[in-house]
Amino acid sequence: MTTITVPRLPQRTGSAYMNLKHKQSFDWPLVEVAAVLHLDNGKVRDARVVLGSVAPVPIRSTATEQVLIGNTVSDELATRAGHAATEGAVPLTSNGYKVPLLAALVRRTVLTAAGQADLQP
Repeated sequence: MTTITVPRLPQRTGSAYMNLKHKQSFDWPLVEVAAVLHLDNGKVRDARVVLGSVAPVPIRSTATEQVLIGNTVSDELATRAGHAATEGAVPLTSNGYKVPLLAALVRRTVLTAAGQADLQP
């Protein structure tokens, strides 16, 4: 393979990728989130959210997408999206701490993809 062609995103589309690590350099992510939001006057028309480092392979969170689609992006909506991403999570005995980390990271990633500053930790 010598070339990969990625189509240009439509106008009014925001995307973001974020991860949390123990150390910010040379460490594996504890959790990671990628989001693409197609916006129309602040309202989410379509969304794709993928979660990483929470399963053996990256997984698409359709529950999170369903919370977002049709709604105006706000801190409250982003928080609900984070909770949707973790609903039904069954952590292993030593990694239950990842559940709240993932919820917070989904919130931050959604707000960043929507072009809104994340002012809260």
